[in-house]
Amino acid sequence: MKISNYTFLFEKSKKYFVFNSLSKTFLLIDKESFCILVFST
Repeated sequence: MKISNYTFLFEKSKKYFVFNSLSKTFLLIDKESFCILVFST
């Protein structure tokens, strides 16, 4: 799986987010999903 060049993953205050700069949307995700996305890139 390839994550878009417009998609960014980050953690803040023990919460995990995905941000898409093209659509300007944030998504709050769980830690397990975050780890899967981070380590699949």
